[in-house]
Amino acid sequence: MFISNIDEKGQWSNVELTSGGFPRDQWIIKQMAISVESIKSGAYMAPLSDKESIAMCLYDLAEGFNFQYGQDDFLLHIINTAIAYYPTCIPLFELKSNCCIQLVERELKKAVRNMAFIDQQYLAYQSAQAKVSQLGYEDEPPELYKAFVKSMEEEKKKRNITKPNTN
Repeated sequence: MFISNIDEKGQWSNVELTSGGFPRDQWIIKQMAISVESIKSGAYMAPLSDKESIAMCLYDLAEGFNFQYGQDDFLLHIINTAIAYYPTCIPLFELKSNCCIQLVERELKKAVRNMAFIDQQYLAYQSAQAKVSQLGYEDEPPELYKAFVKSMEEEKKKRNITKPNTN
C-alpha cells in the first residue's frame, strides 16, 4: 500500500515510507507491475473512501485473527463485512480464498465430512479467485520484486536513512 497526501494546493503526492521518497505514479506502476486493468477496476492507484479505510482496518483484524486463531466462520464474517465496504480490495479476496481452501482441507481430513459445507466453501474460493482475476491482479515477477527491494536499499543509502552494517 502506498500513501498519497493532498497538499494545500489540492495536488496529490505519493509517499513511499520504505525509502522516504515521493515517487511518481508511473514509477509505482512500473516497479509494482500494476496492470492497466487493475487500475481501471479501482483495485490500484485509487484513493480510499472512509469506509474503504475502515475495511482495511478490518483486513488487518482478519489477518491478526487468522494468525492467532486460524480459519473459522468468524474470520469469514470479518472478511465478508470488509468486502461489502471495499469490493475492489484484492488482499481481502486473497485472504478469503485462502481461508475457504483451508476450511475445505480441514473438513476433508474428518472421518465424517460435510459435503455441503465443502461445496459451499469451494464455490466461495472459486468466486474469490475469479474476482481477483476480474480486478486485473497479476503476480509480480520475482525478479521485479528483487529489483524493487534493491532500489529501496540504494535509495535509503543515498538518503542516509540506514546505518551501515558493521558486521
